[in-house]
Amino acid sequence: MCIMAERTRQNEYFNSFKEFEDCLRAYELKNCVIFKRTSTKPVDKYNARLQPGQTKLDECLFLKYGTYNCVHGGPVRPSQSKGLRPNQRTLQLHCPAQISLVGEACPKQRLKISSFKHLHQNHPVGNSNFAKHYCKNKKLDKTTKELVTTMFKCRGKNADIVHQIQETTGKAVNSKDISNMKQQYRMEQRLGKTPEEDLILELKKMLKDDPGSQYVIGHVETETDVDDTENNEPKLVDFIFFQTKAMRDNLEQFPEILGLDTTYDVNKHNMHLSVVEAIDNHKNGRIVGYIFLRRETSNILESALKVFVAKNPDVVNTVKTVIVDKDYKEISGVRKVLPNVHVHLCHTHVRRIFSRRVKGEENASKLTKILNDMCLSDTAEVRPLGYTITATKYFFDCSVWLS
Repeated sequence: MCIMAERTRQNEYFNSFKEFEDCLRAYELKNCVIFKRTSTKPVDKYNARLQPGQTKLDECLFLKYGTYNCVHGGPVRPSQSKGLRPNQRTLQLHCPAQISLVGEACPKQRLKISSFKHLHQNHPVGNSNFAKHYCKNKKLDKTTKELVTTMFKCRGKNADIVHQIQETTGKAVNSKDISNMKQQYRMEQRLGKTPEEDLILELKKMLKDDPGSQYVIGHVETETDVDDTENNEPKLVDFIFFQTKAMRDNLEQFPEILGLDTTYDVNKHNMHLSVVEAIDNHKNGRIVGYIFLRRETSNILESALKVFVAKNPDVVNTVKTVIVDKDYKEISGVRKVLPNVHVHLCHTHVRRIFSRRVKGEENASKLTKILNDMCLSDTAEVRPLGYTITATKYFFDCSVWLS
């Protein structure tokens, strides 16, 4: 390795491009630096321009001309950002280190380092702790990649995979590297299918593997849909509802109290995920359905809840209470689809927002105690009217949510 590294010098000759790359890699590892190919003229393009009778270069040389710069070469790029992503950096630090290659046909076929500027500037040299974070030094070999793929199939956590690689190879990989590898693995598993095609296949696979499961892909009709139908425009998917047999069993076993909550931007299309849960005898939530929403608008959410009720008709007669957070759209949708149920606000959301509103008030502790008593009361007639008015004044601008 040391001998190969020393061959990376000016006026040195190589019998093939692979021989040069092996020596350059040995030089990089010894000196803890990285070079990148910045400009080239391949052998095939050079040979195509030769006049009849001129000697062609051997394909094993690969390059007629080539320039390698330090990975920190090039002018520093001034940031044009607005400061929204302050941690963005560039490797370009105006390092002058450079290697120039030229392919020769006479007296023999070989590559020559015609110029070698070996002095580096503006970055550490010989620091292995610094160099191990270069992308080139973090690349995994075939055996390690196969191990990572096996761990993906076993649903291994990113942190565990990072620890395993660091222990076995010493590579300075991080969770982001594993996430990128996992994304690449998923794309390979699709076998050229689009994400939409892959989704349909997964839903059909769910029906095949779980006979009691069901799904609905829904579209909410609007006034513009008439024009789209005439122009043969495809309709947007507004929501996707799916439910496994185990979820239906949970709903059948614990139908009295349901919970509804939504999280945001769960995929690249920024769709929302609404989770419908049933509360069991131990106050634990059990999933009874998932709904992906294109947008969390009142009409889309209401249509999705109607599908949930249509697929589970016993819900209308058995559910007594639906727990939601402070979202008006969820409250409105539940009241329209299930008009006879009691809509209960989540205590955690209520207390958090109330504490935020009364922060800094002189009577904050008293007001908080009033709200806690109201939340924990067993009856509708919680407190005297004065208590309700006082709490509502600091909680919301209107008393709709507490009425």
